[in-house]
Formats: sequence, C-alpha cells, structure tokens
Amino acid sequence: MLIREFLRANTAHLRAAGIDSARLDVLVLLCDELQKDKAWVLAHDETALTTAQQVRLEAFVARREAREPLSYIRGYQEFYGRQFVVNPNVLIPRPETEALIALLPAANDLRMIDVGTGSGAIAITAKAERPTWDVSASDIDEDALLVAALNADQLKARIALRHSDLLADISGTFDIITANLPYVNPEWERSPETDYEPSLALFADNNGLALISKLLAQIPQHLTPRGYVLLEADPEQHERIISLAQKQGLSHVQTLHYVVLLQRD
Repeated sequence: MLIREFLRANTAHLRAAGIDSARLDVLVLLCDELQKDKAWVLAHDETALTTAQQVRLEAFVARREAREPLSYIRGYQEFYGRQFVVNPNVLIPRPETEALIALLPAANDLRMIDVGTGSGAIAITAKAERPTWDVSASDIDEDALLVAALNADQLKARIALRHSDLLADISGTFDIITANLPYVNPEWERSPETDYEPSLALFADNNGLALISKLLAQIPQHLTPRGYVLLEADPEQHERIISLAQKQGLSHVQTLHYVVLLQRD
C-alpha cells in the first residue's frame, strides 16, 4: 500500500470514529513509523509501505480508533518544548499547563515543590528553566513517580522525588508550591480519550475541588512568607479557589488561562 492510500483510508476510519484530528493523527503515526517529518511524508506519498510497516501502523490506528490518546500510543508528549515519556500511569501534560511555567518568578535560588507531579512535567520544566532552584516533586502514586524519575533522568533534571499524600509527608518550607491536581467533576462532559487516563489524576469530589481544598489547608505550614502558590483548575472553579485560599492567608495575584497565582500575605 502506498503512503497516500494508507493516509486516505485510515483518515476515513478515524473520522468515522468521531476524531476531529483524524488526518493529522494518521500523518503523525506515519512520521513516527518512517522516522521522517510531515513535509517528507507528504512529498513522498507515492512511496510503498513495507508489509511490516503497514501491520504496525494498522495496529496503532486501531488503538486510536478506539479513542486511546495519541500520546499513549506514541509513548510521549511534548511540553514546553521538551518530550516527556507518558503512559497510562500518568496524566498527559496539556498545553494549558504551560501557563503555570510562564507565571514562575524569575528570582534565583528559590525552593519549589510540585505536588501531584505525575509525569514530572512541571517540576522538570521548572528546573530546566530555573537551574538555580532547588526543586522537589511529590506524588501519592509510586507508579507515577517512576515515570517522573525516568523523565528527570532523560532530561537531565536534578530534582528530588518524594512519595506523599499532597504535603502530608513533606517536611520543610518552600518559596514556590505548584500543583495541577485532579479537578474534574466526574459529572462533567468529557472526551472518550480521558477513559484511558488514570482516574486518580483526573477526578475529585466536591465539584472537583476536594484535593485542592485539602492542599490549601496544608500550605500555611509549608510556604515561606511572601511565597507563591500556582494552581491549575477549570476557570469556573477559580472564584471558589481564591475564596478558599484567602481563608489560608493567601492573596490572589494573577490568573492566566487555567492557572491561578496566589501569594502568602
């Protein structure tokens, strides 16, 4: 089968499954298999696929047709210009989380902890962007910490990984506390792809705010004076989060897309 024939036929399969990015997804899988970029694949669409290539690609397309996220099929996801290993033990890093990195202060030699780190994308990126910082990352899931450790090793980021239920098992204070905790209300409408992601990393009770509320209650004993807290949540939850934060001595500084920046009074 020629590349163009494979692209046309399997784009139709994915479109029939309700996938809006059908053609791009098939093209990405072709690029991965052929180890070529999109321009090469499209310019050489008369090239014939080998039988082995076609078999592998059809298996990947079948997984995508079943609505498995493309990132799990490929085994990685780009975040802030870096590739992070992902698997069903961790949430796939989202573009909206990059706003959290954009809000990090520029000061040197700060201590930071990322709570519920998952793949480690936030902590590792922070360390890469702020090399003088002392960065830690925690998660309650030991399987997720293994993924974070792999990413830290591959991206040569020296961060401390800690097993903890939020900050319950963490000692010391930090200048920066970041968290992209589960904030999805199970009753919200969502894409079928999220069925493949760990529910522990997605869903929370109390309209999605249970874990964020719990973390905010722990923050006063772990945040330095004038220290910062950066939380990701749905914009509809921001007003409630700011109200909860104020009860813990935190003031709202800025909101950028999904991310709320708070500072200790």
